[in-house]
Amino acid sequence: MNTSSLNTLYYGDPQPLPEEIHLKAGPLSLIYANGWIRHIRVGQHIIVQQIYAAVRDQSWDTIVPQFEDVSFDIQDDSFEVTFLARHIRKEIDFSWHGIITGTADGKVIFKFDGQANSAFQRNRIGFCVLHPASSAGQAALIEHVDGSTTQANFPQLIQAQQPFFNIRAITTHPSESIQARVLMEGDIFEMEDQRNWTDASFKTYCTPSALPKPIIVEAGTRVWQRISITASTSSAVEDQSRDAAIQFQATDKKSALPEIGLASASHGQPLSDREAALLSKLNLGHLRINLYLQTDNFREKLQAAIHQSQQLQGVPLEIALFLSENGDQELRDLRLVADDLQPSVIRWIILHESELSAPPKWVRLAHQHLEGYADVPIGSGTDGYFTELNTNHPTIDEADFLSYSLNPQVHAFDNMTMVENLPIQGITIKTAQSFAPQKHLIVGPITLKKRYEPAAAKSESAPSTDELPAQVDNRQISLFGAGWTLGSIKYLAEAGAQSLTYYETTGWLGVIEQDQGNPLPDKFPSQPGMVYPIYLLLETFANYHQGTQVIGSISSSPLKVDGLIIDDSGAIRIYLVNFTDQPQTVTVQSFAGNYQLQRLDENTTGLLKAMEKPTWTNASMVKLETNGTAIELKPFSVALLKSVAE
Repeated sequence: MNTSSLNTLYYGDPQPLPEEIHLKAGPLSLIYANGWIRHIRVGQHIIVQQIYAAVRDQSWDTIVPQFEDVSFDIQDDSFEVTFLARHIRKEIDFSWHGIITGTADGKVIFKFDGQANSAFQRNRIGFCVLHPASSAGQAALIEHVDGSTTQANFPQLIQAQQPFFNIRAITTHPSESIQARVLMEGDIFEMEDQRNWTDASFKTYCTPSALPKPIIVEAGTRVWQRISITASTSSAVEDQSRDAAIQFQATDKKSALPEIGLASASHGQPLSDREAALLSKLNLGHLRINLYLQTDNFREKLQAAIHQSQQLQGVPLEIALFLSENGDQELRDLRLVADDLQPSVIRWIILHESELSAPPKWVRLAHQHLEGYADVPIGSGTDGYFTELNTNHPTIDEADFLSYSLNPQVHAFDNMTMVENLPIQGITIKTAQSFAPQKHLIVGPITLKKRYEPAAAKSESAPSTDELPAQVDNRQISLFGAGWTLGSIKYLAEAGAQSLTYYETTGWLGVIEQDQGNPLPDKFPSQPGMVYPIYLLLETFANYHQGTQVIGSISSSPLKVDGLIIDDSGAIRIYLVNFTDQPQTVTVQSFAGNYQLQRLDENTTGLLKAMEKPTWTNASMVKLETNGTAIELKPFSVALLKSVAE
C-alpha cells in the first residue's frame, strides 16, 4: 500500500499530518503545529492546553487558515516562530502575522497582528486560550480589565454560564510548586466552560458574549492582540519524557454496556439487500429516525423506516418527533398513523422545530396522545449540543429520559483535539445526572462532525453540489474513525449512559458505503459497497448478552493509547486503540490468562476495497501475565483480546 493510500486508511486524507515541532522556553515545553501551540507544560503539569487564533463568521463557522512564510529559530531553551495566516472563504479575506517567542526564563509570548482585506460579517476574530479540563475545581486568581481581582475556582461539573468575565489575566497553581500567569491584551476576554460542547478545556476568548453579533468588519480594519505566559517554580521539576512506558489497567468500577444503534441514512435511499444483510449482522439495539410531523410526508417516512426495521431483522425504532406550534394536532395525527402502521418503537424523543430544548408542555402532550402505545418510554431533551440541555434544564418529572447529541468538532478539528475531547463525553453524563438524578440518558446522534449549527444565523445560500456537505468528515472511512468510536463508547458507558446512537447506516455519514457509491468519489475516497472500519468495530459488539458489564479502565497516556474492557458473563474482552501515527507499545495489567488477539490495522485485508467484507486479522494466542504483558500496536490500529477458557 503506497503512502497516500495508507494515510487515507489511517485518517481519511492522503496528505501527511501537520508536523509537530517540540519547543522549550526554560522550564516550559510545548508543541507547535499549523499556527497554534498546545500542551504548554512545566514537567508533567499542563498549564495551558492550547492557544490559537480563530476567525468565525456570522454562522459560527470557523474559517480554516492557510499558512505561509513559516520560519523557525529554535535553540535548546528558547525559540522564535513566525508565519503569515490567511483566512479566505467566499466574501471573507482576513490575514494576520503571527510571532511566537519563548525565552530561557520561562516566558512564552504569542502576537497576533491582522487586517481585514475585505468587508464581511464576523462573530469572533482573535485568540482563544484553553486551560485544560484537569483545571476543574482548581483555584484561580482573575485579574480584570479595571485592575480589580477575584479569587475563584474553575467549576467542577460543567457550568452552563461563563465562570469568569472581563479578564485581563489568569493565575493558576497546577501544583504546589508551580505558578502560571496568562496575560491577554488587545481586547476584553471572558471564559466559557467548553466542556458544554465536549471540548476538554475552559476557553478564554475575546469579544464579550454580551456584545451584539454578528458585526460587519470593514476592509482595512486592524486587529492586534498578545498573549503572554509566565511560569515560576519553587522546586526543580522533572522533564516529561515522551517515551515513557504506557500502562493500561482496570479499575474497580463497573457499569452496564449501553444499547447501541445507528441513525437511518439522511440521503433517503432505501437499503439494498446486500446493505441490509451487512447491517443485520450488527444486531443493532435500535434504528433512529427523525419525523417532522408538520410535513405532509411523515407517514411515508415512517413507512420507509418500518420497512428498514423489517430488513434489519425487526430492530426497533427510536423516533425523534419534531413538533411545531400545532403540536397537539400533529400528535393526534401521529397516533392515528401509528395505530394503523404499528411500528416497533423503543422510545419517543419529543423535540420542537424552533426550540433548542423542548419545553415540558410538549412532553405532557405526547404523554397524553401516545400513552399506552406499547408502553413506550417518552422523553425529551435537545437535538443540539449538551449545552442546550445544561442551559435549559427541563422539568424532570415530565420525561422518562433525557436526550442530547454530541460531536467532537465544534471548535477544533485535528486528531489530537478529537482524542482529548473523548473523556468529556463522560463528564456530560455526570453533569446531567446532577440535575436529572435517576433519569436514563440517551445520547445521539453521535457524529464526527456537527450535523448543523444550532446557534447559527439563518442563511439563504444553497449547498454546493461539487463540494462535500459540511457535516461529512473523511475520517468516517478510516481506522482513526473506528478508534475514536471505541473511545466514545468507553467514556459514555463508564459514566452510565443507557443508549447511544452513532452515525448513520449507509453513505458518507454511515458505517458502510452504498452499493452505488457516493456522488463525489474524488473528494470522499470510498468505494461502492465498502465496509468502513467503524462497522468492523461495531460488529464485535453484536453478540454481547444482556447484562454485559463495562469494567472501568485507565491508561497512563490516553492521548496515545486507550482502551475498553468488557465482561460478558465472565468472558473478558480487552480493546486497545492507538490514536497516533507511530507504533506504540502498551503493557496490559490487571488480567492474567490466555487470550486470542485480533487486530484491525493496515494489514486487515479488504479495507478500502469495493464490495468486499473485510475481517479482523487473527494473530497467535497471547498469554497475559499478572505483572503485565506488552502488546504492540500499529499506527491508528485497534486490537481486541478475547479471553479463552483453559
